[in-house]
Amino acid sequence: MEPERLRVLHLMREAAGGMVTHLAALTGALREAGVEVAVAAPPEVLARLRARLGDGGARCAWGVPLPLRDGMRPGADLAAAIRLRRAVRRLRPHVVHAHGHKAAWASALAMTPPSAAARVVTVHNFLPAPSGRIWSAAQRRMVRWSLGRADRLIAVSETLGRFAQDLLDGRRPVTVVPNALDPRWWSQASPRRDGRTGSRALVVACVMRLHASKGIELLIDGIARLPASVQLEAWIAGDGPCRPDLEARARATGAWRRVRFLGWAEPARVWMEADAAVLPWLREGASYSALEAMALGLPVVALECPGSREVVPEGAGLVVDPSPEGLASALERLAREPELRRRMGEQARRRATARTAREMAEETLALYREARGAGRGES
Repeated sequence: MEPERLRVLHLMREAAGGMVTHLAALTGALREAGVEVAVAAPPEVLARLRARLGDGGARCAWGVPLPLRDGMRPGADLAAAIRLRRAVRRLRPHVVHAHGHKAAWASALAMTPPSAAARVVTVHNFLPAPSGRIWSAAQRRMVRWSLGRADRLIAVSETLGRFAQDLLDGRRPVTVVPNALDPRWWSQASPRRDGRTGSRALVVACVMRLHASKGIELLIDGIARLPASVQLEAWIAGDGPCRPDLEARARATGAWRRVRFLGWAEPARVWMEADAAVLPWLREGASYSALEAMALGLPVVALECPGSREVVPEGAGLVVDPSPEGLASALERLAREPELRRRMGEQARRRATARTAREMAEETLALYREARGAGRGES
């Protein structure tokens, strides 16, 4: 008699960026390893996953539309937790794997008292910026409680691993399973044409949600400081609440002559047309945007902040002072030194493609087995 296939139910809140990329890479590799995968998430997230996984997505047991939204919404969160608990009873997964703080909170509510399924949580981000002392303290207690109830904790970077351990006062181990890409992502993309820029302007691209925490206003101010002799064009791909203010800032500073706001765009198409990536996060635990750009041979410019040195390893780009002047200096240097761009791009490609989603899935599977054996047996 063949052993029962491992069943894993993944849980995610509304998202459109790196977390979706991570889940697509992980679930695709898990399915190839023989795992039965289901996903509970808002309908638009399920649609994005199906699009990224192609036929593989159709063969996953999705079937769990869950209106789990960003931000703390007590009534809606409780309703989502009740629906999730029903899904766990119906699907009978061996493991429930929550991605991010909001999903961790929902899964902890849904699985109290504990169910037969093991509970794994992956920390993808820092906590959101606090909106007040009382709310900040409450948020911290909620996250500590939900993380503390997990059977195993994963962080997608060393930086986030330290953050999670500090949050729990070192009382729980956190295993780092770094982000990785599916090799098909970069193998299906046509090779970049090295040295193709010729006399045209250098194209630097930024792909991210247009949010106050992303530092894009520093990029606009930095571009406005570039000398007229620097031939450079910046593409900002993405959307979000700050877009109107950022467009107004570009007009006010004069940067609009060099800046193009693309709105939402498929990241691979943007990176394929760019010569360098500029990702001015103010803090970043891990970044799929950087990983995708590096895998296509682009050097990355980032700000000196928590996590940036881990995301952009030495030789793969420039990590600069978090100021308009720092960004302007780095962009001018890349524009004037094509050989530096080439060397950094090659190093970036080597680093980003050295690890694959299959390895990420194997390491995650080992933690699933540990979690199932933590007082639950292997039934």
